[in-house]
Amino acid sequence: YIPCIQKKQQKTGMSKRDSLHKDIARFTNEKIQGSDVILMFPFGQAEFGYYTNQKVFMTTQWLTGYIPTNIDKFQYIFENDLNYSIEKLRSGGSWEEMWKSVDEDLILKWRREYDITHVIRENELPLDFPVAYGNDHYKVYDLRLLGNSQDD
Repeated sequence: YIPCIQKKQQKTGMSKRDSLHKDIARFTNEKIQGSDVILMFPFGQAEFGYYTNQKVFMTTQWLTGYIPTNIDKFQYIFENDLNYSIEKLRSGGSWEEMWKSVDEDLILKWRREYDITHVIRENELPLDFPVAYGNDHYKVYDLRLLGNSQDD
């Protein structure tokens, strides 16, 4: 068990969507510092990338933006790390299903390979990483606080 850095969890009284787009976004913009910051957040919440000032990892926007970026990286992660296919997504799969399959080992792999520094995760899908902030619906995990031994 890794203790929470911020002992008090914020009670926002907001909807789940608002707690992500307003409260968590405010935290990421005001309290997370550094030019190396890369946030990972629920795959199905791609619009969150517009609310934060930080760089983001693995969003559907990589495919659907005006000028798609990171297509090769996205395809590699999609097919190899997530073991997914376009066919599976079209035939009843979902971004939510993929997100729920992401575990601590995969996050640590992405930390090593893509330098992810923070994970935003729903409270009902907890991780055993240091918590920098939380509210009624989400926690922000700070992977920079893990020892390097966690990467092995």
